[in-house]
Amino acid sequence: MSNLSVLEQRVLYRLPTEFHEPVMEEFNKFIIESSRMSEDENKIGQATLTDSEINRLNTTNQHGNNGLTVIEYQSIKAKAIENGIMDWTSKVDSTLSYHENLSLMEKNNGNY
Repeated sequence: MSNLSVLEQRVLYRLPTEFHEPVMEEFNKFIIESSRMSEDENKIGQATLTDSEINRLNTTNQHGNNGLTVIEYQSIKAKAIENGIMDWTSKVDSTLSYHENLSLMEKNNGNY
């Protein structure tokens, strides 16, 4: 994460002071969201969901048939972050399986 803090400082240096607080908030949010992602490229890990993401998603428990579990969404979000997808909740499809959604995040690689 030290590279991220260097990037944050570079961005802040180039921006007017009135933008510093929202930029720092976004960096902190990203650190929290990505803290449980795996650094092993063969593993996904999980990204922390924000409250607004949870409210937008069709979640179910492990025994439900309609939607995906929070843990599945966390892994899908991690895959989206890994592939540079910012608005992943607009691309995820609760009618598809977990694995199909992971593939969807790979197909949308870099498409914000």
